[in-house]
Amino acid sequence: MKTPNQCPRFAIRMKYRGGERITPLPLTQDMIRQLALEAEFRGLNVGELVGGLVRATIVNNLVRQVLDPRAKRPDPVRQPTAAQRGTKKPRRKSLGSLLAIH
Repeated sequence: MKTPNQCPRFAIRMKYRGGERITPLPLTQDMIRQLALEAEFRGLNVGELVGGLVRATIVNNLVRQVLDPRAKRPDPVRQPTAAQRGTKKPRRKSLGSLLAIH
């Protein structure tokens, strides 16, 4: 079993006007494994995938929803089915469409 010092950790490093700020990302080992798998399928390294996710979050104006734990998010369990709404279920955007990587 790996010790905490041996486990991968992620942070965002931002440089602006000569200053630098590093913000740790609290990712679990399961999240990191999922990112690595997703990156492998796309032929990217994990840094490129995470960079694309950050860009897509900003471009699609999702920063508040990602960062605010109280933001309104639809509850997938309580949403009415397409038959109850009388309409087709809207397609959710895939990670690929958000990143524009195909």
